Amino acid sequence: MKMRRLRVPVAQVAGVLVLAGGASSAMAAQTWRDKQLYFGDAHWHSCLSQDAPRTATLTDQYASMLYDYGLDFSLESDHAEGAEAGIGVCLPYLEARPVTVNGMTYLLPYTGEQIASAMKQAADDWNGTEFATSAGPIQFVTFPGYEWAPDARCWQASPLNPSPNDYNSDDNTPGHINYFFDGTSGWTFHDDVWAPGDGDSTTCAAVSGLGFTYYTGSKDWVDEILGQLIHQRDDPERAYDLFIQYNHPAASIDKGGSSDHLAKWFDFEHSSSQCDVVQGGSACTQNQCEAMRRAYGVTGVEWYAIQEASIGSTQLHGEDGPTCTGDILVDAFLPRCFHDKHHVPERYVTSRGLREGYLLSETGGSDSHRGRRFAPGDLAGSRGAGSKSLTVVQAGAASRGSIWEGLTRRRTYALSRLREIGPVHKGRVDFFTPEPVGNQSIALSLSPDIGGIPVPERGMGELVEAAPGGSVRDFTISSAAETGTTGTYPIELRLYRVRASTPLSTATDVPYFWLDDVPGDPGKLGELVGIFTNPDGSPTLTHTFTNVDVLPGDALFAVIPFSDYVWVDDFYSFDESPLDEDEDGQVDPGKSGYLHNNNNTWARTTPIFFRAADEQPQVSPACALTDPLV
Repeated sequence: MKMRRLRVPVAQVAGVLVLAGGASSAMAAQTWRDKQLYFGDAHWHSCLSQDAPRTATLTDQYASMLYDYGLDFSLESDHAEGAEAGIGVCLPYLEARPVTVNGMTYLLPYTGEQIASAMKQAADDWNGTEFATSAGPIQFVTFPGYEWAPDARCWQASPLNPSPNDYNSDDNTPGHINYFFDGTSGWTFHDDVWAPGDGDSTTCAAVSGLGFTYYTGSKDWVDEILGQLIHQRDDPERAYDLFIQYNHPAASIDKGGSSDHLAKWFDFEHSSSQCDVVQGGSACTQNQCEAMRRAYGVTGVEWYAIQEASIGSTQLHGEDGPTCTGDILVDAFLPRCFHDKHHVPERYVTSRGLREGYLLSETGGSDSHRGRRFAPGDLAGSRGAGSKSLTVVQAGAASRGSIWEGLTRRRTYALSRLREIGPVHKGRVDFFTPEPVGNQSIALSLSPDIGGIPVPERGMGELVEAAPGGSVRDFTISSAAETGTTGTYPIELRLYRVRASTPLSTATDVPYFWLDDVPGDPGKLGELVGIFTNPDGSPTLTHTFTNVDVLPGDALFAVIPFSDYVWVDDFYSFDESPLDEDEDGQVDPGKSGYLHNNNNTWARTTPIFFRAADEQPQVSPACALTDPLV
């Protein structure tokens, strides 16, 4: 059925916001506290990825972000392994090339260089595209990039099945990596994008040897992957810049056993059939040791509120059924077993990385693999690139150079829907600590100057000195609803602190999503320094938390939940049938948009870091034996 774009007007229902269907309620960049905010999707796929349908064209995904959601920038992350997965068409940039062999017709697959050329061409075609809105023009900014999925090793690809499945991903893996380029020049697929490999998966290696899969390299060697990326980032001769993002840490499942999901990145004390980086283990290759030395090159991490909130809760997967039996065929269908094995908060929380001393910026993306906002596969399905979770950057202009500078300087916060489908409320946030001269009072700290003396503000992503024995500082969180909206507001302002000794939640079996307020539990995000509640539903909220102790190595950040709102579905009616089932371009008589209730967006800022830990590689004799550079 042909999907048509429908427009549903903004309305007010029961005092809460009903978002418009045809366009975002506020378009183009916004400002807050005289700072320019740009909104973008930092994780999405097109038909250049082998697990996306051929209908997920680059044109549609870019159009979804710009025209359907009114975003300012895009960071593409198509799968690197798509280059060897038999992709034979991705319109309009890669046309189908049918060939017939022995009476069978199939599509000639494109090479990695051809796929990279299509990615670059599309990015350049859309970069600088202008879109006029009632709130002003959008000048769209695009960046190309790839996703590296080391748990996806055995995609059973064939010319007749260009969207293969991963049948053997049950190995030691740390999750996925996105790496973005600052432009379309200076890099090639051959030299700067690595192909996947069979790694330590014996099943995949065997079938690869028989010619049934396409893996030939060593992609599953996690340490080697990261080492290559960091070496690439620090190569003085490269002609581009690189931003490395750790993907959806709470969404992926560590299938390697007892090792913590994120600890594989931060501690590097996991084992595999390749090597152990702990003392006494099997010797590692040079690249694997390079990863251990340079692990701090991971720049950002994705924030998905629903996933981090639900890890440990029984609400998502339930308490039904018996505990694990040990029979993998039985356990796979037991909700209780799945919960007990995988809903362990201490494995997944983003704040674990902060506790280990990583300077992580908060980012967000849709991870969309299909469709546009107005062509979903089903009621709860993907609503296209630009939905679910966003990255917000403080930058000076809508250009590749300016947006990139904001990203790499970590001037970011993430916005994420607690219920994932649909548009994100583009809440405005600022988080800063004034220099001590401005710490006398809330009024003074919010003032641009004191007696004519400027008061410098140290903001998101900055490194600030703290005295060895600790310092006392004030922290201001300032937030506002999306420009042009009514009825949605910041519920409260939360200030968190994470240091090396901060305990993190291990709570499970709780009956609600948000696991940061479980009685007697330390919380998933860190130490809650304070909460300031919106007393009257005001669309703006600012508060300064005074006399906060900070130590070297501390990371302080803000979390802001916005109020619930009702979203009127753009495509489905209240009876879950299409609004335009007869495809005449009009809403069918008697139908109205499905009301998605209990929708709210959460913001999480990149921390302010206090003389965060320098790179301190823990070199083991095993690595020293094989790596003369250590």
